Amino acid sequence: MEFKEQLKKYQTIINTELEKYLRKEECPEKILNESVSYSLMAGGKRLRPKCLKKIIKKQCHMQLQLK
Repeated sequence: MEFKEQLKKYQTIINTELEKYLRKEECPEKILNESVSYSLMAGGKRLRPKCLKKIIKKQCHMQLQLK
């Protein structure tokens, strides 16, 4: 799977999970909830965890080869 396709797949999975925890109903904290939702769901924050996961996986693989 190409990197962009894989990244898109992970973005979809992560966004779906994050949306489960956002409050949608009317409440006194509506403005705060909208602000949190906007910040959390804005793009650009999904690449770093993906890169970190790849680095850790590569590092673990290299350590196993050295043993």
